[in-house]
Amino acid sequence: MKVLSLLKELLQAYRLRLCLLALATTLAFLTYGVLGAFRYSLNSGDAEVSESRLIVTHRMGLMQTLPLSYVEQLAGFPGVEQVGHATWQGLFYQDQKNMPMILAVTPRQWFEQHPDMVVDDVTRDRFLIQRDGLLVSEGLAKKYGWQVGDNIPLKSFIFMPPGNEPAWKYRLSGTFHSDESGGGRNYAITHYEYFNQGRSVWKDTVGTLVVSPDASTDIMELAQRIDAHFAQSNHPTSSNTDKEFHAEFFAQFGNVVQLISIVTAIVFVALLLIVTSGMTLTVRQMSRQLGILRVMGYSGTQLYALVLSLMLVIVATGALLGISAAGLFNLLVTDALPQFLPSVFLPASVIGEVVLIALGIAVGGSVLPGWIALTSSIGRVLTVEQAG
Repeated sequence: MKVLSLLKELLQAYRLRLCLLALATTLAFLTYGVLGAFRYSLNSGDAEVSESRLIVTHRMGLMQTLPLSYVEQLAGFPGVEQVGHATWQGLFYQDQKNMPMILAVTPRQWFEQHPDMVVDDVTRDRFLIQRDGLLVSEGLAKKYGWQVGDNIPLKSFIFMPPGNEPAWKYRLSGTFHSDESGGGRNYAITHYEYFNQGRSVWKDTVGTLVVSPDASTDIMELAQRIDAHFAQSNHPTSSNTDKEFHAEFFAQFGNVVQLISIVTAIVFVALLLIVTSGMTLTVRQMSRQLGILRVMGYSGTQLYALVLSLMLVIVATGALLGISAAGLFNLLVTDALPQFLPSVFLPASVIGEVVLIALGIAVGGSVLPGWIALTSSIGRVLTVEQAG
């Protein structure tokens, strides 16, 4: 009897239980696909991008600003290739519930320091020459129905608009998307000079500095030198990589990344127990079939391989369905809530993790039922009453 035909017959004979096991596997990988993509973005995407630039803030936290003059000082530091900066404006659209992340930046430096920001040349050039320009992620533009050239009034609960206007006036220069290497973030940028000229408080200050080291400089050694240089000033600094900065920021709301890791670990431990017990019961009910196969000359190793094949089919089916459902779920949710969530659907690293976890579950879950099939004797299995 051919192995594939035998496998097909066993799947048909025990289809209800095996479908339930596949369903449990689907739910587990659906959970992992959703949480894994979110964790990936919280970690700022690929390490190659998130660990290639420093975020410098005031040592007392993000609510404290840094002097704009720090930009020139840092530009003269040995090992510094480029210095940019970003300032959160506290802007919202129509209602404070609609408060996307909008940062006032120096555009040229921002583009060069954020290779994960994908924008076409025409849009880039248009934004560079429009002082009141607004460049937004595709998700935000779709959410609010903004089109290129639209005049967009934005209010701020921190900075009053210039000239007693009811709102800050911006023109939509275009859209961009942040690819997965940078975490797929949804945000918008404006011109710092336009913002700084119009505000009445905290002029010539910035929220954070973005420092890119040259290729020969150790980034953490540079961070220590920066903090040591400003340690005795009126505005001491705290410097971290982009990845560490966001990790510390989200830690204010609890260790979200660690919580996600704990939840997914619990989910997969539970899944391993479920598929192991389910397959063990199935193998016990296959006693007569196993005995017949032994009589036909199948070795214990071949029977073990049969059990492993069954497990691989179940887990692979569940993983494929689960990760596909997760991708669809991520797409729908991020389209609906781009002001809160990144546009990260299924990062390649998460898919790679899914493949490894699926193999681990299949191999680990087949150990006990495979051992039962491997060690069963012909005489014993033929005298066991078939359950069900």
